[in-house]
Amino acid sequence: SLVSQPAFLEAVIDQASTYPNFEFIQGSPVQDLFWSEQRVSGVKLGDDRSICANLVIGADGRNSVVRQRANLPLEQQSGSFDILWFKLADSSRFESENVFYTIVRDRNAFGLFRSTSGNLQIGWALHEDAAMDWKQADWPEILAFASPPWLAEHIRTHAETIERPVLLSVVVGRCPRWYAPGLLLLGDAVHPMSPIRAQGINMALRDVIVAANHLVPLLREGATDAAIDAVLPQIQAEREPEIIRAQQLQSQEAAQAELLRKSALLRWGASQLAPLLGKRVRHSWLARQRQLRQGVTQIQLTV
Repeated sequence: SLVSQPAFLEAVIDQASTYPNFEFIQGSPVQDLFWSEQRVSGVKLGDDRSICANLVIGADGRNSVVRQRANLPLEQQSGSFDILWFKLADSSRFESENVFYTIVRDRNAFGLFRSTSGNLQIGWALHEDAAMDWKQADWPEILAFASPPWLAEHIRTHAETIERPVLLSVVVGRCPRWYAPGLLLLGDAVHPMSPIRAQGINMALRDVIVAANHLVPLLREGATDAAIDAVLPQIQAEREPEIIRAQQLQSQEAAQAELLRKSALLRWGASQLAPLLGKRVRHSWLARQRQLRQGVTQIQLTV
Protein backbone atom coordinates (compact mmCIF):
# COMPACT_ATOMS: atom_id res chain seq x y z
CA SER A 1 0.00 0.00 0.00
CA LEU A 2 1.05 3.58 -0.65
CA VAL A 3 0.77 5.72 2.47
CA SER A 4 1.07 9.50 2.60
CA GLN A 5 4.42 10.16 4.25
CA PRO A 6 3.38 13.49 5.86
CA ALA A 7 0.24 11.87 7.29
CA PHE A 8 2.24 8.89 8.52
CA LEU A 9 4.85 11.10 10.21
CA GLU A 10 2.12 13.20 11.83
CA ALA A 11 0.55 10.02 13.21
CA VAL A 12 3.91 8.87 14.60
CA ILE A 13 4.50 12.25 16.26
CA ASP A 14 0.98 12.28 17.73
CA GLN A 15 1.50 8.83 19.22
CA ALA A 16 4.98 9.66 20.52
CA SER A 17 3.62 12.83 22.12
CA THR A 18 1.66 10.69 24.56
CA TYR A 19 4.95 9.84 26.29
CA PRO A 20 5.96 12.40 28.95
CA ASN A 21 9.65 12.53 27.97
CA PHE A 22 9.08 13.03 24.23
CA GLU A 23 9.84 16.39 22.64
CA PHE A 24 9.49 17.16 18.93
CA ILE A 25 11.82 19.96 17.81
CA GLN A 26 10.97 21.20 14.33
CA GLY A 27 13.12 23.37 12.06
CA SER A 28 16.39 22.89 13.96
CA PRO A 29 18.42 20.17 12.20
CA VAL A 30 21.43 18.54 13.79
CA GLN A 31 24.64 20.37 12.91
CA ASP A 32 27.26 18.47 14.87
CA LEU A 33 27.95 15.85 17.52
CA PHE A 34 29.32 16.28 21.00
CA TRP A 35 31.97 13.83 22.19
CA SER A 36 33.15 12.93 25.67
CA GLU A 37 36.09 10.55 26.14
CA GLN A 38 35.78 9.26 22.54
CA ARG A 39 32.07 8.58 22.92
CA VAL A 40 29.18 10.50 21.36
CA SER A 41 27.39 12.33 24.17
CA GLY A 42 24.87 14.53 22.38
CA VAL A 43 24.05 16.77 19.44
CA LYS A 44 24.29 20.44 18.54
CA LEU A 45 21.23 21.85 16.75
CA GLY A 46 21.07 24.52 14.08
CA ASP A 47 19.82 27.12 16.57
CA ASP A 48 22.89 26.46 18.79
CA ARG A 49 20.93 24.48 21.34
CA SER A 50 22.54 21.29 22.61
CA ILE A 51 21.01 18.01 23.70
CA CYS A 52 22.90 15.50 25.80
CA ALA A 53 22.08 11.80 25.49
CA ASN A 54 23.23 8.35 26.53
CA LEU A 55 22.60 7.26 22.93
CA VAL A 56 22.18 9.28 19.73
CA ILE A 57 20.25 7.56 16.92
CA GLY A 58 20.84 9.04 13.48
CA ALA A 59 17.93 8.49 11.10
CA ASP A 60 18.46 11.62 9.00
CA GLY A 61 18.39 10.10 5.53
CA ARG A 62 20.78 9.32 2.70
CA ASN A 63 22.72 12.58 3.14
CA SER A 64 23.02 12.01 6.88
CA VAL A 65 24.85 14.76 8.75
CA VAL A 66 25.10 12.47 11.78
CA ARG A 67 26.91 9.83 9.68
CA GLN A 68 29.32 12.40 8.30
CA ARG A 69 30.10 13.92 11.71
CA ALA A 70 30.70 10.44 13.15
CA ASN A 71 33.13 9.63 10.29
CA LEU A 72 31.28 6.42 9.45
CA PRO A 73 32.09 5.78 5.76
CA LEU A 74 29.37 4.92 3.25
CA GLU A 75 30.32 2.43 0.54
CA GLN A 76 28.30 3.42 -2.51
CA GLN A 77 27.13 0.83 -4.99
CA SER A 78 27.48 1.26 -8.71
CA GLY A 79 24.40 2.09 -10.72
CA SER A 80 23.35 5.22 -8.83
CA PHE A 81 21.17 7.50 -10.95
CA ASP A 82 18.98 10.60 -10.80
CA ILE A 83 15.21 10.83 -10.92
CA LEU A 84 13.02 13.72 -12.01
CA TRP A 85 9.82 13.88 -9.96
CA PHE A 86 6.70 15.48 -11.49
CA LYS A 87 3.20 16.18 -10.26
CA LEU A 88 0.23 16.18 -12.63
CA ALA A 89 -3.53 16.66 -12.38
CA ASP A 90 -5.45 13.56 -11.30
CA SER A 91 -7.24 11.26 -13.74
CA SER A 92 -10.34 9.14 -13.13
CA ARG A 93 -8.66 6.42 -15.20
CA PHE A 94 -6.65 5.51 -12.09
CA GLU A 95 -9.18 3.93 -9.78
CA SER A 96 -6.82 3.07 -6.94
CA GLU A 97 -4.16 5.03 -5.11
CA ASN A 98 -2.40 1.78 -4.20
CA VAL A 99 -1.29 0.78 -7.69
CA PHE A 100 2.10 1.69 -9.15
CA TYR A 101 2.26 1.77 -12.94
CA THR A 102 5.33 1.42 -15.14
CA ILE A 103 4.96 2.96 -18.61
CA VAL A 104 7.40 1.71 -21.26
CA ARG A 105 7.78 2.88 -24.86
CA ASP A 106 10.91 2.28 -26.89
CA ARG A 107 13.87 3.36 -24.72
CA ASN A 108 11.72 5.49 -22.45
CA ALA A 109 10.15 4.35 -19.20
CA PHE A 110 8.68 6.08 -16.18
CA GLY A 111 6.76 5.26 -13.02
CA LEU A 112 3.34 6.66 -12.26
CA PHE A 113 0.93 6.46 -9.34
CA ARG A 114 -1.99 8.32 -7.83
CA SER A 115 -0.93 9.92 -4.57
CA THR A 116 -2.97 10.37 -1.44
CA SER A 117 -2.77 14.15 -1.98
CA GLY A 118 -5.06 13.89 -4.99
CA ASN A 119 -2.72 14.12 -7.96
CA LEU A 120 -0.65 11.90 -10.20
CA GLN A 121 3.05 11.61 -9.48
CA ILE A 122 5.62 10.64 -12.10
CA GLY A 123 9.20 9.48 -11.64
CA TRP A 124 11.45 9.70 -14.73
CA ALA A 125 14.93 8.17 -14.52
CA LEU A 126 17.74 10.30 -15.96
CA HIS A 127 20.39 8.13 -17.61
CA GLU A 128 23.94 9.16 -18.35
CA ASP A 129 23.44 8.57 -22.07
CA ALA A 130 20.38 10.84 -22.26
CA ALA A 131 21.31 13.70 -24.60
CA MET A 132 19.08 16.43 -23.18
CA ASP A 133 19.10 19.43 -20.89
CA TRP A 134 16.34 18.41 -18.51
CA LYS A 135 15.87 21.99 -17.29
CA GLN A 136 15.01 23.21 -20.80
CA ALA A 137 13.15 20.14 -22.08
CA ASP A 138 9.48 20.22 -23.11
CA TRP A 139 8.42 17.70 -20.49
CA PRO A 140 4.68 17.58 -21.22
CA GLU A 141 5.45 16.57 -24.79
CA ILE A 142 8.22 14.14 -23.78
CA LEU A 143 5.94 12.43 -21.26
CA ALA A 144 3.05 12.35 -23.71
CA PHE A 145 5.23 10.84 -26.45
CA ALA A 146 6.33 8.06 -24.10
CA SER A 147 2.74 7.29 -23.00
CA PRO A 148 -0.12 5.20 -24.38
CA PRO A 149 -2.73 7.29 -26.24
CA TRP A 150 -5.18 7.67 -23.35
CA LEU A 151 -2.46 8.89 -20.97
CA ALA A 152 -0.86 11.09 -23.63
CA GLU A 153 -4.19 12.85 -24.11
CA HIS A 154 -4.51 13.44 -20.36
CA ILE A 155 -0.96 14.83 -20.12
CA ARG A 156 -1.44 17.20 -23.04
CA THR A 157 -4.86 18.35 -21.78
CA HIS A 158 -3.46 19.11 -18.33
CA ALA A 159 0.05 20.19 -19.35
CA GLU A 160 -0.29 23.44 -17.41
CA THR A 161 -0.67 21.48 -14.15
CA ILE A 162 2.74 19.80 -14.48
CA GLU A 163 4.96 21.44 -11.92
CA ARG A 164 8.67 22.03 -12.47
CA PRO A 165 10.33 18.67 -11.75
CA VAL A 166 12.32 18.06 -8.60
CA LEU A 167 15.72 16.43 -9.16
CA LEU A 168 16.39 13.54 -6.79
CA SER A 169 19.96 12.26 -6.78
CA VAL A 170 19.77 8.59 -5.91
CA VAL A 171 22.59 7.19 -3.81
CA VAL A 172 22.61 3.48 -2.97
CA GLY A 173 25.04 1.93 -0.54
CA ARG A 174 25.74 0.64 2.93
CA CYS A 175 28.01 1.51 5.84
CA PRO A 176 30.35 -1.31 6.89
CA ARG A 177 29.75 -0.21 10.47
CA TRP A 178 26.41 1.14 11.68
CA TYR A 179 27.55 2.43 15.05
CA ALA A 180 30.13 4.23 17.12
CA PRO A 181 30.29 4.46 20.92
CA GLY A 182 27.13 6.31 21.90
CA LEU A 183 25.74 6.40 18.35
CA LEU A 184 23.58 4.19 16.11
CA LEU A 185 22.56 4.83 12.49
CA LEU A 186 19.29 3.48 11.07
CA GLY A 187 17.40 3.62 7.77
CA ASP A 188 18.76 5.48 4.75
CA ALA A 189 21.35 7.13 6.99
CA VAL A 190 23.23 3.82 7.11
CA HIS A 191 21.94 1.93 4.06
CA PRO A 192 20.40 4.28 1.46
CA MET A 193 18.06 2.19 -0.65
CA SER A 194 17.26 2.38 -4.34
CA PRO A 195 13.81 3.88 -5.07
CA ILE A 196 12.88 0.66 -6.87
CA ARG A 197 9.69 -0.65 -5.25
CA ALA A 198 9.89 2.17 -2.66
CA GLN A 199 11.23 0.08 0.21
CA GLY A 200 13.36 2.70 1.98
CA ILE A 201 10.88 3.60 4.70
CA ASN A 202 9.82 -0.04 5.15
CA MET A 203 13.41 -1.10 5.79
CA ALA A 204 13.91 1.84 8.14
CA LEU A 205 10.85 0.86 10.20
CA ARG A 206 12.12 -2.71 10.41
CA ASP A 207 15.46 -1.33 11.64
CA VAL A 208 13.61 0.61 14.32
CA ILE A 209 11.70 -2.45 15.55
CA VAL A 210 14.89 -4.48 15.96
CA ALA A 211 16.67 -1.56 17.63
CA ALA A 212 13.75 -1.11 20.05
CA ASN A 213 13.76 -4.80 20.97
CA HIS A 214 17.41 -4.52 21.99
CA LEU A 215 17.49 -1.03 23.49
CA VAL A 216 14.20 -0.47 25.30
CA PRO A 217 14.86 -3.06 28.07
CA LEU A 218 18.31 -1.56 28.68
CA LEU A 219 17.07 2.02 28.77
CA ARG A 220 14.22 1.12 31.11
CA GLU A 221 16.60 -0.36 33.63
CA GLY A 222 19.04 2.55 33.37
CA ALA A 223 21.85 0.51 31.82
CA THR A 224 25.40 1.79 31.69
CA ASP A 225 26.85 3.37 28.57
CA ALA A 226 29.03 0.29 28.13
CA ALA A 227 25.97 -1.99 28.17
CA ILE A 228 24.23 0.18 25.57
CA ASP A 229 27.29 0.20 23.31
CA ALA A 230 27.57 -3.58 23.60
CA VAL A 231 24.19 -4.23 21.88
CA LEU A 232 24.80 -1.92 18.91
CA PRO A 233 26.78 -4.56 16.94
CA GLN A 234 23.97 -7.04 17.64
CA ILE A 235 21.43 -4.70 16.01
CA GLN A 236 23.59 -4.43 12.89
CA ALA A 237 24.15 -8.19 12.80
CA GLU A 238 20.41 -8.84 12.96
CA ARG A 239 19.41 -6.31 10.31
CA GLU A 240 22.27 -6.36 7.83
CA PRO A 241 21.48 -9.67 6.04
CA GLU A 242 18.01 -8.47 5.05
CA ILE A 243 19.37 -5.12 3.86
CA ILE A 244 21.99 -6.85 1.72
CA ARG A 245 19.36 -9.12 0.18
CA ALA A 246 16.92 -6.27 -0.47
CA GLN A 247 19.61 -4.21 -2.20
CA GLN A 248 20.56 -7.24 -4.29
CA LEU A 249 16.94 -7.66 -5.42
CA GLN A 250 16.70 -3.97 -6.28
CA SER A 251 19.97 -4.17 -8.21
CA GLN A 252 18.76 -7.19 -10.18
CA GLU A 253 15.53 -5.45 -11.13
CA ALA A 254 17.41 -2.32 -12.18
CA ALA A 255 19.77 -4.41 -14.33
CA GLN A 256 16.83 -6.10 -16.05
CA ALA A 257 15.21 -2.75 -16.76
CA GLU A 258 18.46 -1.35 -18.14
CA LEU A 259 18.90 -4.39 -20.40
CA LEU A 260 15.38 -3.92 -21.73
CA ARG A 261 15.99 -0.19 -22.24
CA LYS A 262 19.11 -0.78 -24.32
CA SER A 263 17.87 -3.68 -26.45
CA ALA A 264 15.25 -3.01 -29.11
CA LEU A 265 15.15 -6.75 -29.85
CA LEU A 266 14.24 -7.61 -26.27
CA ARG A 267 11.56 -4.93 -26.20
CA TRP A 268 10.08 -6.27 -29.43
CA GLY A 269 10.14 -9.83 -28.11
CA ALA A 270 8.50 -8.79 -24.86
CA SER A 271 5.73 -6.94 -26.69
CA GLN A 272 5.05 -9.90 -29.00
CA LEU A 273 5.01 -12.51 -26.26
CA ALA A 274 3.09 -10.47 -23.69
CA PRO A 275 -0.36 -11.79 -24.71
CA LEU A 276 0.86 -15.39 -24.45
CA LEU A 277 3.09 -15.20 -21.37
CA GLY A 278 1.51 -12.31 -19.48
CA LYS A 279 0.04 -14.35 -16.60
CA ARG A 280 3.14 -16.53 -16.23
CA VAL A 281 5.46 -13.52 -16.25
CA ARG A 282 3.28 -11.74 -13.70
CA HIS A 283 3.30 -14.77 -11.39
CA SER A 284 7.09 -15.04 -11.64
CA TRP A 285 7.52 -11.33 -11.01
CA LEU A 286 5.27 -11.37 -7.94
CA ALA A 287 7.20 -14.31 -6.52
CA ARG A 288 10.46 -12.39 -6.88
CA GLN A 289 8.90 -9.33 -5.28
CA ARG A 290 7.72 -11.11 -2.14
CA GLN A 291 11.10 -10.99 -0.41
CA LEU A 292 11.62 -7.37 -1.39
CA ARG A 293 8.21 -6.20 -0.23
CA GLN A 294 7.70 -8.41 2.82
CA GLY A 295 11.30 -8.87 3.93
CA VAL A 296 13.42 -11.98 4.20
CA THR A 297 13.22 -12.33 7.99
CA GLN A 298 10.41 -12.23 10.52
CA ILE A 299 10.39 -8.92 12.39
CA GLN A 300 8.18 -8.50 15.45
CA LEU A 301 8.15 -5.93 18.21
CA THR A 302 8.67 -7.71 21.52
CA VAL A 303 8.80 -4.80 23.99
